[in-house]
Amino acid sequence: MLETGEIVGAVVNMSVTGAAIHLDIELEVNPEIGSIIELQIERIGKINTRVVRSLIGGVAVEFLFNPAHDRALIAKLWKVLNEYAPSAGRV
Repeated sequence: MLETGEIVGAVVNMSVTGAAIHLDIELEVNPEIGSIIELQIERIGKINTRVVRSLIGGVAVEFLFNPAHDRALIAKLWKVLNEYAPSAGRV
């Protein structure tokens, strides 16, 4: 969800700290670095993010959550990450 409205995209790379998102439409102007975007990620829920980099056809964002208050959200994120990359988070 951007200031200009809802845009559909796909997460192409994700970690517990952020994600790279490919947007389904080409924007006239990419969101500025520092812009806040609310993501709705299937199976995880809503996550507030901040744009850290513009990409060709998308953006890279960092997740904005407070570990002390968003434990359930972080747990869902880890669960989904481990389903797609079982070794994620393991040393």
